Amino acid sequence: MTTPPADERPLRPEVEQGYQDEFRAPVNAVVRFCRMVADEHSHRGTWSPRGNAPDHYELIAQAAATSSPRSALP
Repeated sequence: MTTPPADERPLRPEVEQGYQDEFRAPVNAVVRFCRMVADEHSHRGTWSPRGNAPDHYELIAQAAATSSPRSALP
């Protein structure tokens, strides 16, 4: 029986959990920031993207279109 190359071996559970924790915090921070921007810069108080998986340019355009003039981003 041969040992698979290092990049194909499954990670130990504690290492896998460590990687998940490393990614979870920054992703949660991005989600919180996006929610804050939507709440603070939307005349409706909430904002949901339209369309099927819009790219980031479309998301920015949609968010800007729903933003009230008094709270527009600088």
